Amino acid sequence: RGERKGYRHTVEMPTFCRPDHTARGMGTLLSKKLIEVLQSAGSFLQYVSNPKGRRLKNSHGNRLHVG
Repeated sequence: RGERKGYRHTVEMPTFCRPDHTARGMGTLLSKKLIEVLQSAGSFLQYVSNPKGRRLKNSHGNRLHVG
């Protein structure tokens, strides 16, 4: 499998909530904690995809930039 050199320092960490636990703030808590852990480890988080999340989608157009 040919991997692109430009992505060799990237990390993909999907998070999921069970359908019966949606709309309770669990996804927000998971995302905030993941961002906190990555930043404390010295990682720079640039892009979070959230294609089905209405709040982020409506206010950020499928993406959230964190610096």
